[in-house]
Amino acid sequence: MGRKQFFKMLLTAVALTSLCCLLRQGMAGERAPLPIEIVSLAEARNSLDQATDTLRHDDNSPTYAFRFPDAYGDDWRNQRFIANEAVTIQGVLFAFPTRHFAQWTSGTPDLIVRLWPMGEDSLPVAGGEWLTDTLAFGEWSAHVFELDSVWTGDSTQFVYADIAAANVELDSGEWFHAGYSAALDAGDSLAILADDGIPETSYASEWWDGRFLRMCDGWRGVNFFIRVIVQSDTGLYALRPGGMAESFSLCSVYPNPFNGRATITFEAARPGAVRISVFDLLGRERMVVLDAPHVFGVQRMTFDGSSLASGKYFVRILMPDSRYTVPVVLVK
Repeated sequence: MGRKQFFKMLLTAVALTSLCCLLRQGMAGERAPLPIEIVSLAEARNSLDQATDTLRHDDNSPTYAFRFPDAYGDDWRNQRFIANEAVTIQGVLFAFPTRHFAQWTSGTPDLIVRLWPMGEDSLPVAGGEWLTDTLAFGEWSAHVFELDSVWTGDSTQFVYADIAAANVELDSGEWFHAGYSAALDAGDSLAILADDGIPETSYASEWWDGRFLRMCDGWRGVNFFIRVIVQSDTGLYALRPGGMAESFSLCSVYPNPFNGRATITFEAARPGAVRISVFDLLGRERMVVLDAPHVFGVQRMTFDGSSLASGKYFVRILMPDSRYTVPVVLVK
């Protein structure tokens, strides 16, 4: 190689190095995530070993699943809420999906739940959290949503973190954030479902590169599937991002319609007496499924309707703070 050719190659290398440095400086502080593949539910069933951090549901709700840990070091994913009246927080619901392999929720991660006050920038106050609570894997793992199931969005498809003992009270109009992280061993992971952020895109944020960042600023608008259960003078209900009261029931009957047997699932936010009865269309009590003096937490029990005739019935659940009535159809 001649001297002239050598110096020409050297100058080219220096120019390329300078260009790379300028590009790095220009992107400093900006999040430039790697491309994230979006796959349909049907495709995901046939490619379970495919490396992807997101999920496209064929019903478009939810749209994505974000995994922890991921390639970007994101943590403390959370949603912003507002108390629409004076309330006490009872618990937080999270929709964690799994396919029983490492791209989703896998292993035995412990769940870390956190509540923050909202700062002036509408983001969580870093280091100023009100509450941090850890749930061992065995306390919540039974309620992880299996992605091969049909998403209905009722409370039985969410993990429930009971934090009532912390007695976090909020005034009407007070904003706050609820989010999570996980204590992971080797091979553990934890994923959460999210929508496409339409129409609201500013409620979700996460910890990235030493600060909280809105999802709509650093990636794109999404809302994580997080709900907050609150108690007020008007009763027990769930808050969605932005303070809207969620109208989904804290109890369910599955399958419905059913043939002979069905599973009743309900949430007793406080210890107390619970009575579950079955009524016909004329309001007559036809069966008592449960009459217990002390029940607490998420409960599942089998309703055997084999002695009843086919038709429409009502399952009524009475608890100290609330009551639920679920219409069911028995088909023999």
